[in-house]
Amino acid sequence: MDAETCTSMGSLSCTNIGGSSGNSSSGLGKAAGSVLGGIAGGATGVVASAVCDFYTVGGCVIANGPIVGVGVAGGALIGAAQGQRLDNAWSQLSGLLAKATAAGPLEYQYALIAQRDGAYPDVRNGLVQLKTGDVWKYGTTNDPNNRYVGTSLSTFNLRMDIQSAGTRYQTLAAEKLKLIQYFISNGELPPGNRIFK
Repeated sequence: MDAETCTSMGSLSCTNIGGSSGNSSSGLGKAAGSVLGGIAGGATGVVASAVCDFYTVGGCVIANGPIVGVGVAGGALIGAAQGQRLDNAWSQLSGLLAKATAAGPLEYQYALIAQRDGAYPDVRNGLVQLKTGDVWKYGTTNDPNNRYVGTSLSTFNLRMDIQSAGTRYQTLAAEKLKLIQYFISNGELPPGNRIFK
C-alpha cells in the first residue's frame, strides 16, 4: 500500500507528512537531522565560545572558531542520529501499512492528555513541564475502559482521548504516525513514550 495515498483503511485515515513514502533508504530524516543538528550545534558553539571567551580573556569574542566548529560537528552527529531514528520509524510505518487490513477485532489508538499545567513524569528522563491539552503519551488498546487501573489517570492528571479505531495493524500504524508527527514537531517523543514502538 502506498503511504502517500493511504486514504482509507477502515476508520483510519492518514496523510503523508514530509513528502516521503517512508522509505528509509532515502536517508532524508538522517540528512535533515544532520543539517538541523549542525545549525543547532553551531548556535550552541557560538554561545559556548562567548561564555568561554568571557571567562578566559575577559571579553566576549563570539567567533572562536574551534569552539564553534566543535558545536557544529557535535550537533550534526546528534542530529544525524535523531534523523536515523526517524528514518527507522518511517520504515516501520510502511511495514505496518502493508499489514493493515479491514479484517480483525476492533482496537483503539489513544492519546493521554495533560489535564493541568505542571510537572509530569518523563519515562526517559525525570520530569517535564506540560500545559493543559499537551500530549503525554500515544498508545493502543483493545479495551480502553480497562487499559489503566482505577483512578491512575486522574491521579496523574491525565485523560484518555480515543483518536482512531480499526484493526490491530491499523491502530499501530495510526500510533506510529502520531509518534512521527510529534517527533518532527518537538524533536523527541512524548514524555510517556519510551520508544517508537
